[in-house]
Amino acid sequence: KNYTSLYQKKDTAVLTDILLKLFEKNIDNPYSLQLGNNYIDLHQNSRENLLRLKTLTDRQGDKFSWFIFYQTVNQRLNKILTITSLDLNAYTFISSSNKKVKLPTLSDNKYYLLDFWFLACKPCISDHKEIFKKQQLLAEKKIELISISIDDSVKELNHYLNKNNYKWTNYLETDHKRITKDLGTSTFPTYLILNRTGKIICSQNSFNDVLKCLEKTIEL
Repeated sequence: KNYTSLYQKKDTAVLTDILLKLFEKNIDNPYSLQLGNNYIDLHQNSRENLLRLKTLTDRQGDKFSWFIFYQTVNQRLNKILTITSLDLNAYTFISSSNKKVKLPTLSDNKYYLLDFWFLACKPCISDHKEIFKKQQLLAEKKIELISISIDDSVKELNHYLNKNNYKWTNYLETDHKRITKDLGTSTFPTYLILNRTGKIICSQNSFNDVLKCLEKTIEL
């Protein structure tokens, strides 16, 4: 309740201090990993703050490697700190016509918004309704939206897209070299904004925060 209240007030400085202190206080308790996950959500675009958490996770070591949040926190933290760009051509996806495809080469005059989601994810579905309203704005600003679902069924994907009249680019991941695994993505939705070279400009977990990031980046 305290976390939610402070988060809604956008009191990032206080939240940062509280989460780090609580993580250190509970460093011998797996509860610390839930705190760490909240901290990463808060600071996924701040290398400086993420390094402060990494100091604590390094001290903690692998004593809680058996706990469900261990991989979520440690893998995600390390991936964010080490992966600063993406080579999308290294991945194969399944198109809505059930064919294996590669993404087109990045264009010099575009930004790219990657949307990682799945059908049973209620926040993802809610965000898609907002994305639908903003498609024209994204197109005008030369931001190409690419949604990548971790679901398995092309039939169910197409039913969802057709039912809601969603026409933007959608793919399914393949089992080979899954991009979400390489990124350590475990929170959905996850959005990545890339520039023309594949550099990760911003990472967010809500479309509303994506719009705020785009406003700062390209003046929406």
